[in-house]
Amino acid sequence: MNREKNIDVSRYIDIVSWNFTIEVITPAFLGGAGSDAELRSASFKGLIRYWWRIVFGSQYGDNILQRESEIFGAATDDKKIRAGKSNVQIMIEPIKNLSGHIEKLNGKPKRVTSKRNSFFINLLEYLAFGVAVYDKNQRRNVISRTALKPGSQFNLTLSVSKPFSEEVLQAFLYLCKYGGVGAKNRNGFGSLHIINTAPEIPNLKTPAAFHRPKQKYSALSDSTRLFCTRKSYITWEEALSELADVYISIRKKIDSPHIYNNRGLMARPIVATGENVPDPVKNKRHPKFLFMNITRIDDGKYRGTILTLPIRFYEQENENLYNGMVKKVYHLLSESPSITDQTKTLIGESK
Repeated sequence: MNREKNIDVSRYIDIVSWNFTIEVITPAFLGGAGSDAELRSASFKGLIRYWWRIVFGSQYGDNILQRESEIFGAATDDKKIRAGKSNVQIMIEPIKNLSGHIEKLNGKPKRVTSKRNSFFINLLEYLAFGVAVYDKNQRRNVISRTALKPGSQFNLTLSVSKPFSEEVLQAFLYLCKYGGVGAKNRNGFGSLHIINTAPEIPNLKTPAAFHRPKQKYSALSDSTRLFCTRKSYITWEEALSELADVYISIRKKIDSPHIYNNRGLMARPIVATGENVPDPVKNKRHPKFLFMNITRIDDGKYRGTILTLPIRFYEQENENLYNGMVKKVYHLLSESPSITDQTKTLIGESK
C-alpha cells in the first residue's frame, strides 16, 4: 500500500549562494593530518554558527536555540527543539595551501619585570601561549601546532536557504572582519581577508543587538566597543605586536602584581607557576571578552582591532565586580596613545 509522505524539501530549493576568495592574514593554528593544517567545512560552519549567536542571538530571547537549530541543524529532538538538518552548506577549495610548522613568530620584544627579575618576551609568543610552548631541550619557545601560514588562500562557497540567508551572510562577514579561525583566534591569530566575491555582497549591516543588554554568552550589546590602532603597519607582525603590547599594559594596570581580582574576571583559567592563584581563577573557565583581529586595509598595510563582547557574568555575586573590571579596561583602552575608540563607526551612531 502506497502512502504519501510529507517530505521537507525547503533546504534544497530557494538557495542563495556566495563565492568568496579568502586569504589568511595571520597564522591559523589548525589541526590536520601529519604536518598539514587543514581548514574543514564543518569547522568553518561551527564558527559561523558561533558568530550568528554573537550578532543575532539576543533578538530571539528564549527562542534562540529553536532559531539556531532551524538554521544550522540539531542532532536531537525534544519538546523544545526540533531535530533537523542544516540549512547552511559550505564548500572549501584550497588555492594556495601554505601549511606546516612555523619555526618562530617574529614578534616585537618587550622588557617585563617579574619578582624583581627583568627579561624580554616575544609579544606574539605571549599571545600564542599554549600554542607557543617552552622547550627545555632547545631552551626556547616552539610552536606546537601546524598552521595555515599568512598568504594561504582558499575559495569558500556559502549556500543558505533563502529565509535564513541574510542572517548567515552577516554572521560570516562579522567572523571575517572581527574574528578568526583556529587556536588563539581571540588573540588575533587566524585573521582572514576577503579578496573578492562573486556576486558582490552588501556591506556589514548594523544589527539591533547593539541596543540590547548583555547576554549570558558572548554577544553584541549596548556595552560593546570597538578599538583600533591609530597607525597602520607594514607587516601583520607589527600590528599584532602593538595589540599585544596594549593588552599586557592593561593586564598589569587592572590589578597589583600577584593579585588576580580583576584578571580573574577578565579570563579564566590563569596559569601562574608558584603563585597563590585563587581556586576559581585557576580551575574555572571563562573566555575573555576582547576579540583581537588584524585587518589588511586598501593600501596593503595592516591595522589591529579589538572588539569587546562583555557578558552577564555567570557568578551573580561577582557581576558588579565584573562590570567594574570592564569599565576599567575601557578607560585604559581609551587612554592608550596607540589605540582609538572607533565604536561610532561600528554602529553608525554615537553610544
